[in-house]
Parts: sequence; structure tokens; C-alpha cells
Amino acid sequence: MEYLKEKSKKEKEYERAKKQKEEETVAEKRKDNLTAVENWNEKKEAFFKEKEKEKINEKRKEELKRAEKKDKDKQALDEYEKWLEKKERKERIERKQKKHHPYLENEVLPPWSPPSRTVFSKMF
Repeated sequence: MEYLKEKSKKEKEYERAKKQKEEETVAEKRKDNLTAVENWNEKKEAFFKEKEKEKINEKRKEELKRAEKKDKDKQALDEYEKWLEKKERKERIERKQKKHHPYLENEVLPPWSPPSRTVFSKMF
């Protein structure tokens, strides 16, 4: 009978030790899992922060490109306006000259004459 009590006691101790060991294993696994999840969350946050920084940098680059394009377009328009103004001014001057000196266009050069003779052209 004592043998059975002793055997029963040892079995209970063995069961308690086994249960405690299982609980420790479960607790250790839970702790490892929590640590893994925390590490994963940290990596995820770092990844998203990096993506956000890249997105901001892309927006800045696009804004700079747009500003540069706008400046180039404005400069090109200014150059065109200067060229057009210069062309119009030149055309006005040419029209004025034609208006004031119509006889220069219609003037016929006299035939060749010796150097001693002076030839007068018509002036209106």
C-alpha cells in the first residue's frame, strides 16, 4: 500500500513537473512570438516611414521640375516677344524708309559714261 502511495505521489510529481515544463515552453513560445511581432511591427513602421520619405522627395522633385519648366516656358515666351518686337520694329523702319524714299527704288541707273562727264539723276 505504501508502495502504491509512493508510486501515486511520484506520478503526481512527474505530472506536475511535466505540466510546469509545458507551461514554461508555452510561455517561452508566447514570449518569442511577441518579440517577433514587435520586431516585425518596428520593421514595418520603418519601411512605411522610408516610403513616405521617398514619396515626399518625389513630390519635391516633381515640383522642382514643374517650376523649372514654367521658368523655361516664361523665358522662351519672353525671347519670342523680344524677337517679335524686333521684327515688327524692323518692318516699320523698312516701311518708313520705303515711304520716304520711293524714288530710290524706281531710279534707273544711267548708262555708262566717261569719268569726265557728270550724270544727274532725277529727284522728285
